[in-house]
Amino acid sequence: LDYIRRLLRSYAAYVCNVQRIAQARCPVVRFCHKQQKIFCELSINNHLAVANTELVRYFLLFEPKLRSLLCTIRLWIKQKDLLGRGHRFNTYTLFWMIVCTLQLDNKQLPSVQSLAERANHKRQYGPWNCSIPDLNQIERNISDVPIGK
Repeated sequence: LDYIRRLLRSYAAYVCNVQRIAQARCPVVRFCHKQQKIFCELSINNHLAVANTELVRYFLLFEPKLRSLLCTIRLWIKQKDLLGRGHRFNTYTLFWMIVCTLQLDNKQLPSVQSLAERANHKRQYGPWNCSIPDLNQIERNISDVPIGK
């Protein structure tokens, strides 16, 4: 991670606030893209983080309306000054709150367990079953149902 930190610092025209966080559960290097003002965390050999990112991507592709819903709620939360650091929400938390609501209240999204059960290729990391099916592998039954109904 020190090498990556030094490498990122050599691109000072593009990134800023490069710092190594060694005490994290999985050590990371944090930095910010100057022009886009995007904060990033980079870790190595964190299979669960990769599987989590793939699961987020899966839900966003499975239900395209989810992105719009997330952006709308995020904007509202931001206007109420409830988005940010400290005792506020972040986009990741909002995403999972919305997914959970859509899974429980009106079954508009499949559960993570049902996704793992339907996957053709099993991926296990320690005790965690991180299997998800290909998008074309499961039948979408919500394409005509507006989110929130």
